Amino acid sequence: MISPSQIQPTDLYPDLFKALSKILLSETLQFWISTLPYFPIAYTSTVGKKTHRPSILAAFEKGILCTITTYASTDYYQILKVEEIPVPKRWIFLLKFYRFFKAVRKMGFDLDAAIKDSQNRIPGNHIGNIVYWDIQKILPPHEFDAYDRDILNLFDKGLFKTIFEFMHTSYYQIQRKKRKKNLPQTLKWILKYYKLYRSIKKHGFQIKNKSLKSYPCVFDSPGLIMRLDGHHRAAVANHFGLEKLPILLITLEDLLNYKAFDRKLLADLPGKAGGESRPFEKSRNFANDSPPS
Repeated sequence: MISPSQIQPTDLYPDLFKALSKILLSETLQFWISTLPYFPIAYTSTVGKKTHRPSILAAFEKGILCTITTYASTDYYQILKVEEIPVPKRWIFLLKFYRFFKAVRKMGFDLDAAIKDSQNRIPGNHIGNIVYWDIQKILPPHEFDAYDRDILNLFDKGLFKTIFEFMHTSYYQIQRKKRKKNLPQTLKWILKYYKLYRSIKKHGFQIKNKSLKSYPCVFDSPGLIMRLDGHHRAAVANHFGLEKLPILLITLEDLLNYKAFDRKLLADLPGKAGGESRPFEKSRNFANDSPPS
């Protein structure tokens, strides 16, 4: 049974959360396409255009065996050859590309369509803005106290102490009872959380690359703040005394200007005409936050 104090915006607006998360993934996918070394511009600029060479994406659709046997005749291979990529590296690129293709498919995206979309994008252009936000707006004190304080204090005592006492923490109880995670899944989350804690303790809060997923992400509109990603990073940063973090801030205006967004999902938001006002000052996203990274 979820107590009223544990109800999150994602519990009340699950469809909105899913739509926002998909937008974030889509924007991140565009970043990967524009920066990963096995996506040369000479290739991405030709996807969808007529060519006498078989498509590498069509080969991927038929499986890894077909991909390997037809690789040398594909459009992708020929572009790598023209760019004088060494043969061993061409095969390394193929394996990475294939794994990326499978991962994108698993996320529910069409890589062919995503690459075509990238052809019309301005480099560096994305939804929302990178801004510095008060940590207590990202992660309110009452939520930090309820979910994170005891396990982070346990991390302070070291890994050995954590191994023997993690089951007594609120974080563990929430993972098992609210999020319905089994023991191996919960242990995986706690291990990731601990690694994140150690990383920030040693190196400080760092943005490892310019991918949007590197930033905590918040949707802010009148009457509603919904965190899409970044609970764990905000909690550890707060634990070590940081006051502000760089985040990707998505506003209501951003969504209204986003061509692929269904505006019907905004109809019942508090602060909107006809929407019911709810006390979201005590409600933030934890239940659906991504594993720490």
